[in-house]
Amino acid sequence: MKPLVDALVPAVQHLIDAIAPMVDVSVKNLVLLWDEILKSYPNKRVVWLAFHHPKERVRKKNRNRIIKWVSKGGWQR
Repeated sequence: MKPLVDALVPAVQHLIDAIAPMVDVSVKNLVLLWDEILKSYPNKRVVWLAFHHPKERVRKKNRNRIIKWVSKGGWQR
């Protein structure tokens, strides 16, 4: 069993090295998309509260408001 694992380790490492740049670019694009959606949200106070309010409950509530708005297609207007 150990020789099989030893043979697969370089192949898996090569696969990870090949996929890592694509994943990195995808994550960066998703972050940029999320930032643009936040900039287009009509109520800037909700955006501020979603990120900077001291209480987690308030941050979660306002993040969910933004997500609900996005799921209804509000960002496409």
